[in-house]
Amino acid sequence: LIGSGGKTTLLHLLAHQAADKGFLTFAGTTTHLAFEESFLTSFADAKKALLERQPTACQRQLTRSPVFAAAIADGYTHKLSSFTSNENGELYRLSEVSLWEADGSKRLPLKVPRDTEPCLESWFSDLVLIVGLAAAGQPLGQVCHCFELLQQSCPDLSAETPVDTKVLAEVLRSGYLRRADLFGSDLCGSIKGKATEKPRRVHLLFNHCVTADELQLAEATAALLPAELFAGLYAASLKPFISF
Repeated sequence: LIGSGGKTTLLHLLAHQAADKGFLTFAGTTTHLAFEESFLTSFADAKKALLERQPTACQRQLTRSPVFAAAIADGYTHKLSSFTSNENGELYRLSEVSLWEADGSKRLPLKVPRDTEPCLESWFSDLVLIVGLAAAGQPLGQVCHCFELLQQSCPDLSAETPVDTKVLAEVLRSGYLRRADLFGSDLCGSIKGKATEKPRRVHLLFNHCVTADELQLAEATAALLPAELFAGLYAASLKPFISF
């Protein structure tokens, strides 16, 4: 999960949906997350939890709770971070469905990634690029993480520019869509420096799409983008997931 405006909420929703369908599911991060009580914080505990949930033939359709895990970030008490790449790979191989938050956006609805972002593993098969429509109508400088990077390629956009269809499309074109490594089987140029195991599919999700006007905004923005880059285009309103 990359982009901004709903990654952690979607991580929880997809993990519980996959587990409810009987899949052995792991959810973690390759970057940083705010601390959550639902996360195990050691690799050994995460591996043990997955091994304990390994299905037998007769258990295949039984609901099993997903495993959420990440390391405690060095120097922080309220932040989680990635396990090592080798440990992530082992957790991936132990699970039937694995979900990873691979980007940070300081809780803002838009983002332009740095060259070292997002933080991908070579075995990622699908990327969900999230765009937060909560940015609509807001001053761009207040709702776009790494706005200074956007200004380098789009000097006509100021911090006061209100976010509309054209601005949303330009943020995507100047950020994630210029990154050929996200869309092909080239080097996973962002972080790991390893060849991808197979071409990745990229899905574009517009979040915070509640009203008819917001749906129209999502459709109009998508029309300005090269549709052939995406395996799917979606609009949704992801509500905060509450685990009982």
